[in-house]
Amino acid sequence: MILSLLLALNFFPSIQVAENKILVNQSPMLVVNNNEVNLSCKYTYNLFSKEFRASLYKGVDSAVEVCAVNGNHSKSLQSTNKEFNCTVNLGNETVTFYLQDLYVNQTDIYFCKIEVLYPPPYIDNEKSNGTIIHVKGNARLDQCPLSSSGFQLQS
Repeated sequence: MILSLLLALNFFPSIQVAENKILVNQSPMLVVNNNEVNLSCKYTYNLFSKEFRASLYKGVDSAVEVCAVNGNHSKSLQSTNKEFNCTVNLGNETVTFYLQDLYVNQTDIYFCKIEVLYPPPYIDNEKSNGTIIHVKGNARLDQCPLSSSGFQLQS
């Protein structure tokens, strides 16, 4: 009897921990030919009636926040880094980031982050494997090394 009670007590905390994890699944690689891409982040957590934040980060160290959305399923507020043209669509189990006007020098690895802000406890996903977005096409002239070297670019 005591042994079964101890086993039951050890079993329930593991269930609680499993419910407090957000798992995120992303495509490993997307190739961009027309300067726009849709990056879908599938998550395994019920965000309904919770205040949350979904964000997209660029770089191995996730140093650049590309865009984010805060809110719940009835209303949301979106923010975007000035270097990116990004909109966000919220689904039942998916957040889709629509990136437009991408340039070759924005080729990098991108990570989705999902956070539950309210009610407590705060929960976020562990860092996923990310998605490599490979942009094919033109580089931005204002970020091209040749444009600041004294040479004139002619079209």
